[in-house]
Amino acid sequence: MAKPLRHTKSGTKEVQRLLCHHIDRALKALQGNQPPSDAAVHGARKQLKKGRADLRLLRKALGFQTYAYENTALRDVARPLTAVRDAKALMDTLDTLVEHSGVQAHVLD
Repeated sequence: MAKPLRHTKSGTKEVQRLLCHHIDRALKALQGNQPPSDAAVHGARKQLKKGRADLRLLRKALGFQTYAYENTALRDVARPLTAVRDAKALMDTLDTLVEHSGVQAHVLD
C-alpha cells in the first residue's frame, strides 16, 4: 500500500508520487510469471486503474494535452490485460457449463 499523503508536501507532488507508485506496482505484478497468473493480471489492472484515477486528479496541473497523452498511454497499456482476463473468464464459464451439463467435452486437435 502506498504511503498516505503527506501534509508537508504539495498535493500535486503527492499525487504524482502515488501515480508512480501505482505504475511500479503494476509492473511488479507482471514481472517474473510468464504467462502471468490470473492474480497478477488482476493486480496489474487494478493498479493501472488507480494510476488513471491519479491522472484525473492531475488533469488541471498537467494541462489537457499532456493529460490526454498520458491517459491514452495508460489505457493502451492496460488493454491487452483485458483480453487475458476475458479469455480466462470465458474458459472458466465453459468449464462450469460442461461440469453442470454432465456432457463429456472433447478437445479438438
